[in-house]
Amino acid sequence: MNATLQALLGLSSFTSDLLRHRHCWESHSSAPLMRNMGDLQVVRQNTTQTYKKRQMLKKIRRSISTICPEFSGDHQQDAHEFLLFCLIKLKEECASISHLEPTPRCPVANMEFQLLSIYTCKSCGVIFDRTEDYNHLSISVSDQRTLYKSMDCFFKSTEVEFTCGVCSGRIASLKLHFFTQPRVLVLHLKRFGDISGTTKSSNPINIPLQLDLSRYNRGVSMGQLIPSTSCEELQGSVEQPDISLQAAPGLPTPLLPALSDSGDSAGESDRAAAPLVHAYHLASVVSHLGGSVDSGHYICDVLEGDGSNWLCFNDDMVSRENTDILEERSSTAYLLFYVQRT
Repeated sequence: MNATLQALLGLSSFTSDLLRHRHCWESHSSAPLMRNMGDLQVVRQNTTQTYKKRQMLKKIRRSISTICPEFSGDHQQDAHEFLLFCLIKLKEECASISHLEPTPRCPVANMEFQLLSIYTCKSCGVIFDRTEDYNHLSISVSDQRTLYKSMDCFFKSTEVEFTCGVCSGRIASLKLHFFTQPRVLVLHLKRFGDISGTTKSSNPINIPLQLDLSRYNRGVSMGQLIPSTSCEELQGSVEQPDISLQAAPGLPTPLLPALSDSGDSAGESDRAAAPLVHAYHLASVVSHLGGSVDSGHYICDVLEGDGSNWLCFNDDMVSRENTDILEERSSTAYLLFYVQRT
């Protein structure tokens, strides 16, 4: 839990939205997680308020446990699981106060984007499309052991079962592209991928400090596509992140100043997608140290605002690292947070 919160609260666009409408969270009982995260952000720079931080972390855990009881105890939980449930809970709370004027912008919007799924019938060649909403990507570590190769595998064309509404063909090729892009791209590296979901893969992966998404976009004229509503049945499915309740808290950590990634917030996306900005830079890395999902420990490395050093958050210890952190974390990196350059 601590490592994931360090990563989230180190994103200025996320915390800006969190604090901009703080008066809304404070006055409504239906937004306890939003309120507690806002309070934690306010005191995070005060290293003398350790007790207050711990109390807030307990309240945050309690809020998450309302939608996932596994988080109610003190045992370790999976950092990816915590992130997913945290985003779900924040989204629910924002929806509960959406009637307010002006409507508060949900911090989760910074992570949200759409993928365009293009289905090409193998029998008649007719193209169908649909967009799907995401707040992160869950990708496998490629044998080539680079992040780009791992993403290439996620976005590569595959064959899926599909019922064509034109010729009743049963097979189609499926190709994914970014239709919109998030301000913050969260990548989950599948380290626990065996059948039991407990054995950890420690295959190293080359993590770039800069990420270019242009190779995963496609300029498609929407007039060339038949809307997915014309398709009688879509049996193929986009790869979705696996959810397997596992493990990761620890003692609360001293939360330091947020990484600057630009204070402006992105607007909501619609079908007329805005021009895509392809360039991203790495803001933080959550790593799992240990041999299996049932054991180990999570830490978070956050790049300082000037990009000169990494701050390593390891429970209640914070250290400034001058070494090549990305090389050191190549076998343990679990969650990557990339911020869009503006």
